[in-house]
Amino acid sequence: MNKIHKNLFLSMFIGMLLGVGLGYGLFSGTVDTVEEAEFKNSASKDSFMNFGNSNKVESSFTKAVSVRSHQDVRSVDENFSFPGKALVNSADEMESANDDVDEYCQGLSSVGPGVNPTDCYAMVSILNGFTNGHYQLNNWGNFNLPISEWEGVEVVGNNVFRLNLREQNLTGEVSPEIGNFMNLTDLDFSHNYITGDLPGEIWNLDKLRVLAFGFNENLSWVIPSEISNLNLLKRLEVQKTDLTGTIPSELTSLSDLETLVLSFGNLTGYLPTDIGNLSKLRNIWISSNQLQGPIPASFWDLSDLETVNLGNNNLVSILSPLIENLSNIREFQVHNNNLSGVIPDTIENLSNLEVLGLSRNNFVNYIPESISNLNLDSFYVYENCLLNAEEGSENPWNSSNVIEYNGSGQRNVSDCINPPIEIDLDSQNQSEQIID
Repeated sequence: MNKIHKNLFLSMFIGMLLGVGLGYGLFSGTVDTVEEAEFKNSASKDSFMNFGNSNKVESSFTKAVSVRSHQDVRSVDENFSFPGKALVNSADEMESANDDVDEYCQGLSSVGPGVNPTDCYAMVSILNGFTNGHYQLNNWGNFNLPISEWEGVEVVGNNVFRLNLREQNLTGEVSPEIGNFMNLTDLDFSHNYITGDLPGEIWNLDKLRVLAFGFNENLSWVIPSEISNLNLLKRLEVQKTDLTGTIPSELTSLSDLETLVLSFGNLTGYLPTDIGNLSKLRNIWISSNQLQGPIPASFWDLSDLETVNLGNNNLVSILSPLIENLSNIREFQVHNNNLSGVIPDTIENLSNLEVLGLSRNNFVNYIPESISNLNLDSFYVYENCLLNAEEGSENPWNSSNVIEYNGSGQRNVSDCINPPIEIDLDSQNQSEQIID
């Protein structure tokens, strides 16, 4: 018997008994932007803001499951566990339940799944992999309906096309069978309580355009070199997970990528030197990690960028005058790093800029007078070594143009002048060396 069928019905029956169908609507093809929690929860003031009825199934399965309240129970499969006491009476009944899966997925029942058998079995395996919450997914496990009517599932032809399991209080682990949806374009299981290791099979989904599994804080993974397989990917939103390791250069081969969100992880190492290859990138948030080194020169070639947050890392070097190349930028955040030097006056050319966060760095000299040409909503430069930033000083811009400004806590210039750091970008380890 195929392993992915094993014990599916036990967990599904709990959902049918509870009779709860909390719909979250049809998948729209878009994933909510990260502003809602990504930056609202940040400790820094530079944080980026703004940023039915149950369906009862009458089948042989309902006869194969026994709910025994206040009794000692045993499972025919010692490896299977889930919250609840729905157990089959015998191995024969388990076999009968598994036969129902085969009959449904092979299209032999009165109501077929409406998808190819591979996708059907994968859906069964995913449902069986979670140990809580799936009862909220309306119609899941209802073999009197095609899979296209299971909540959060969109089918095109006989293929699962989109899968949205967002905000369903799911626990448990992601089944490796998720890699069998070879025509899947949108996958979102963010904002849950999923644990374990992210299955490597997910990187086989080479038709994906949207991949979101952020806000699963105990979901462990690294960015593998195989991410280059997802060469159609437009949005990768995976913030606030147990993300470790480094950013591989293979990520920069995703030439269609428009939104990249890796914030609130444990990334180390450097921004890839060839990050400029992501020529369609519009939004990048890699804040609150442990990245070091400079902002690569190629970064300033990303002229389509609209929002940037690289705050709360350990980035060094100057803020390049080439920032003026980011002509579409609306929000630029690099707070709480180790950037130094002067604030380039070429910022005046960023006519669309609304939010500028430069706080908690080592900027010296003066805030450029040219910034007065901008209509900033928010401007943060506190805790640097700027001579004209303190409130009450003679600021060179029209303060009425800035809705929210904070320039407090300026330090002595000597506190911001350190020996220059040379970054050996040709070295595989990109080691830092202090110049005497």
